Amino acid sequence: MWTAMKLKKILILNLVAAIPLASNATVIETSVNDKNDGGVALTAHASSSEICYSNCDASGNNCKTVNSKVSVSITSLCSASGDGVASCTAIVDRGTLHGTKKFNVTASDCKGVNATDTITTTYDNTPSVIINDPNGTVHGSFNMTGKAVFTPTLNATKGTVHVYINGGSIIDSTQTCTDIICDYDYKSVTNKLYDKDQGSYSIELRASGGGATGSVTGSFDVDNTPTISLSQPNGTIYNATFNITGTAVFPPSQSDTKGSIQLFINNNSAGLPNKICKTESCSYDYSELIGHAYSSSSFDEKIIKLSAGRGSVSASDEHTIFIENYVIEKGQSGIQPNACDFPCEP
Repeated sequence: MWTAMKLKKILILNLVAAIPLASNATVIETSVNDKNDGGVALTAHASSSEICYSNCDASGNNCKTVNSKVSVSITSLCSASGDGVASCTAIVDRGTLHGTKKFNVTASDCKGVNATDTITTTYDNTPSVIINDPNGTVHGSFNMTGKAVFTPTLNATKGTVHVYINGGSIIDSTQTCTDIICDYDYKSVTNKLYDKDQGSYSIELRASGGGATGSVTGSFDVDNTPTISLSQPNGTIYNATFNITGTAVFPPSQSDTKGSIQLFINNNSAGLPNKICKTESCSYDYSELIGHAYSSSSFDEKIIKLSAGRGSVSASDEHTIFIENYVIEKGQSGIQPNACDFPCEP
């Protein structure tokens, strides 16, 4: 009898071991679809073979309700439920997906048993940038132009572009871009050109959008050297009183003052008039500035020079003249060279 009871226990134990344990029969499938319009579709699909019964009799039979409900969700984005299958799709702005992002997926069967998965996206949203101007050598005021290309985004603002010169931010130079392909134009942004002193510079055009920043650098030189021409006097003159005239042309500038013209006689400017120029083409006229022509007290060689300058740069033009002394013969008209019309200048 002991042997029979022992065999019966062994048999019962073996039968229990042969009963399969409950398992999660829920399957999750995921997909990522870049729609190329700024949206990225994240989809989670769940299916389950689990069947749940309710409202059964005492023996567990004659159940009135059969339930195979399954639900699925992408955390904080979408959720759905259905009879045996369920799918939900969320449209995510690609502009928020720079780098690697992970999204948690959860599915539940009718017994409340959960299955989990992860959707992983990897995108590089770094904008591409080019500089058109300035390059080489610019003369005076200049524009800064270029182009940025952003990745698609559902946001109305695709990105921004900003300018840096020698590493320093240019105030008010930010352009907000509403198109993926964005042409940058400093003059359009600020309604003016940009001024820099004479010298060599680096320029950086920096574009930011989609959670990333791209930039490009270049270099350029600024030449603010004006040109000037001394018109008169020239050569040999036979009158100690004469006018001094010339014209300077300055490179464009956003400043009201474009430059100045200074007169030198024998390399000395003391007491001689300086003209402040408000236009790029500027005429110098000694008699207009003083109210009378220049009068020399001596008859000799003189170096007449006009120098045009702006900032640290200048240009000059000079003539060497000879003031001749002569005697007016009887019957001739003229002005005695040794008798100045006005108080004589040195």
